[in-house]
Amino acid sequence: MLALLRLLADQALARYGEIAVSKKRKQPRPLLTVHGRTCEIGFRERQKQVRYVPKQPGRRTYDWQRVTLAHKFEPSGELELLVSENSGYSYNYGWKKEWADTAKKPLEEKIASVFRGLKARAEEQERARLEREAEQQRLREERKRQEAERQERERREWKAAVSTASVKAVHAGRAEHFGTALEQWRAAGEIRAF
Repeated sequence: MLALLRLLADQALARYGEIAVSKKRKQPRPLLTVHGRTCEIGFRERQKQVRYVPKQPGRRTYDWQRVTLAHKFEPSGELELLVSENSGYSYNYGWKKEWADTAKKPLEEKIASVFRGLKARAEEQERARLEREAEQQRLREERKRQEAERQERERREWKAAVSTASVKAVHAGRAEHFGTALEQWRAAGEIRAF
């Protein structure tokens, strides 16, 4: 496993990356930074499922056990490399990729595919970031356009309201002037008649 970590570190340095150790947890974990992205590295041994054969048929392994097991897991001798990019404090979300030993190819020969996967992930994230920024820019422009349309509509409505109000004010002024003139004419007529 140390040889595998050394190989990862050498490849990371060759590809403008770095390897460090996270001390934020009780058990420190190696961190791999390549293409500006930091991923956590973990190793584990794969488990294989085998048929469970009890030492004494019909006997339970534990007193609390109600049913005898049909299968159990045993170490397979195959090493598995886990590279995960967790988002924030949540470990349920984020990117996770695994590489493992196979009968034909050991894990040491798959280091190049690890870095290809990390590069592909970095490119995918960069593409997603550019798409998000383009979408945000489009939304900002849409909001500006809608704001300009709203202001233009309010300006037209204000202009129409002012025009309507001025016409009404002229009519009201004329009606008031006519009413006053009519009252004065009637008063003058009554004075003449008197």
